[in-house]
Amino acid sequence: DGQRGLEALVGLINKTSDALFWVLGFNQQAWHFLNHSRRRWGYLRNVMHIPEWSVADIQDLIYRRNEHTGFELAFDEVLLDEKRSDDSGFELIENADAYFRMLAEDSGGNPRIAMSLWLGSLRYMGGERVRVGFYGRPNRKVIDELSDELVFALAAFSHHENLNLEELAEVLNVRVGPAEFAMQYLREANIIGALRMDGRRYAITPLFYHQVHRLLRQKHLI
Repeated sequence: DGQRGLEALVGLINKTSDALFWVLGFNQQAWHFLNHSRRRWGYLRNVMHIPEWSVADIQDLIYRRNEHTGFELAFDEVLLDEKRSDDSGFELIENADAYFRMLAEDSGGNPRIAMSLWLGSLRYMGGERVRVGFYGRPNRKVIDELSDELVFALAAFSHHENLNLEELAEVLNVRVGPAEFAMQYLREANIIGALRMDGRRYAITPLFYHQVHRLLRQKHLI
């Protein structure tokens, strides 16, 4: 009943917009899906597309957040553009350009995904020190070898941002059994993961997010 929910939301906005200032947030793929399938989204007065963040923006965000934690960072040597004798403070972070270029590329300039990958690369060293290593880049072969049915399932997760099993079956217009297989396969490959707020709902994981959407664009599914 997602369309009825959408109609209810539009009606609520229309009836209260003289007293309330509404701000709705969508990921890019979900917005394109809604905007092309329901032209009534013209009710929204202004649409702002948030551009991708640059390498410098992501680096600055991570530095400022880490500064509040009080932890000292030590980068693995392989992640640095140049070797240095010291491994603390902002000077070191400035020297880790190779790492942040990789992070910006794998996150597609999305700060939320970049932060998730960043946290996945940290290893606690004791005291107030953490080491920054590789977060494990996604295996492109895993994505390239997916069957058409699994690719369509990923397109469904992309369009709707997150789905439970019954919703996935409804979107794909299949029985629950095939949808359950698709969800299990993608979950075991770590391509989708459960939401923290609701373990029954799944979304594309940050590690594979950029790779999945690159594949879906190549196949003209988004």
